[in-house]
Amino acid sequence: MDSDNVLTADAIGDGEEDFLLRNRLLSSSNTSMASPPLHSGGGTDHESCGATCSTPIMPTPTSVSPSTPSIAATRRSQGFGRILSFPGPILYNIQSRCTRLTAGILQNPISGKGGPSGWFLLLTISAWFGLGVVAIVTTKLLLTSWKVPPLLLTFQQLTAASTLLRVVLGLQQNLQPLPWENYCRATIAPDAPSGTGASTLDATGTEEHSIVELGADQNHSAVEDRIQTHISKFHSPNNSPWNVENTEFFLIGLFNALDFLASNTAFSSSAASFVETIKASDPITTTAVALIWKIDQVKRPEAISLMVLIIGVLLSTIGNATSSNTTGEDPLSSSELSVDETDDDSAAEAQEALYLSIRTAITVVTANLCFAFRAMNQKLYRRHTSTGDQLDDANLLCRLQQTGALSLLFPTMLLYAGFVFDALWQTPREIVLQYVGLAAVNAGAFVAYNLAACYVLSNLTVLHYSGLGCMRRMFAILSTSIFFGVPISILGAAGIVLCLAGFLSFTYTRSQRTANKAILKSFDHKDSNV
Repeated sequence: MDSDNVLTADAIGDGEEDFLLRNRLLSSSNTSMASPPLHSGGGTDHESCGATCSTPIMPTPTSVSPSTPSIAATRRSQGFGRILSFPGPILYNIQSRCTRLTAGILQNPISGKGGPSGWFLLLTISAWFGLGVVAIVTTKLLLTSWKVPPLLLTFQQLTAASTLLRVVLGLQQNLQPLPWENYCRATIAPDAPSGTGASTLDATGTEEHSIVELGADQNHSAVEDRIQTHISKFHSPNNSPWNVENTEFFLIGLFNALDFLASNTAFSSSAASFVETIKASDPITTTAVALIWKIDQVKRPEAISLMVLIIGVLLSTIGNATSSNTTGEDPLSSSELSVDETDDDSAAEAQEALYLSIRTAITVVTANLCFAFRAMNQKLYRRHTSTGDQLDDANLLCRLQQTGALSLLFPTMLLYAGFVFDALWQTPREIVLQYVGLAAVNAGAFVAYNLAACYVLSNLTVLHYSGLGCMRRMFAILSTSIFFGVPISILGAAGIVLCLAGFLSFTYTRSQRTANKAILKSFDHKDSNV
């Protein structure tokens, strides 16, 4: 996870603007009895602010009072928040409890009062370590024991994780729309006149008409003119929904999905400890992408750290091939063969194990490369998007997983639709329930792991977070090796140590250079003001 993934509270401070917007909606509803258009800029819309509107009052169909939210304001609450917005003490209590439980995770505690306690931060770090291992172990079990294809598992993980996170954000009433949904509201809603059959788009993309529908007082030509205006806006180059920001956001979701796919492919063919060791070499691919695109440079200490990382990857690859060849021997069958046949078989097995290790290492490096492209596009997206239109990290995690699942939908349905239907038809119900339970644990562990990582990063410095991340990876390597009974050879252990040492050294030298650069910029700024 890159340093941009810090839980921020940019939208939480817009509660006063949201309150004023709702009052304006109510006042206009009393005068014109029509739903006014919504505006998406500046973070004044309900979805772009973190304020929780917990007024569970059902609007009456005949009149709208100032104490009752409008129909549009009620329908804009997302997910289960929309269901729980109806009256009733039971549902209201459930909504209040879920909001209090999720507020501490999905909001930045630094922006709140008092800040987090040390015990809670320590508990979150422990959960971060443990949930990472649970996510890796359940992924490995789904790929090997249940024989789930990597592409199908990737689509399942992204869909389940985005759905679960969407439910949590909906309960908190903090779900923000996709960037192209903001575009739809910005291009259609602002130009529609109030009280003349205007229509707006709610956060789910459903067209929402005002009380005065298009009818007898509207002529056909006026309707056609307005439709042509909206169509011309949609096809205008300056107002295209696939502008730079939306394209970058789509690439974030696509590269995140490809990262998942490559990682799952590596987990399906090799030991989890070896995959985690190679994944620690992500600074190599990230730096390579930065150098190719000329957006960064590498100093000598960082280059030395990268060389240590490369040596660690090579040693881990050779060590994994050695341990795989040792565990793959069958002493009963080898004792019945001659010495020459045994030597030939051992050489063939060693060559095959080395080939498998090299293929797995290349697959993991491909996953790291996808992560580097995702991080680069995420930085560009943050840079090109205004503050009011940006997604916070919880919504960004939900939406990029949703986008990645949609990008993998067609190939998954094309390749595995028959496989899924046959498995559901022929497998007993008890086995299906066991699989669903394991998949739910996998999705929940993944979502909780990412939220815990964001929480830790928001309360620690980048250097401390990187050090903890190095320890977490070491903990994951040792835990998965013990759980699956995979021995670690001497070369493999040396490679693990070098990979983690190179990762920690690279992070430290990079943070020191960044800190020194910031200090020099501050001095230059002071000198220019003198």
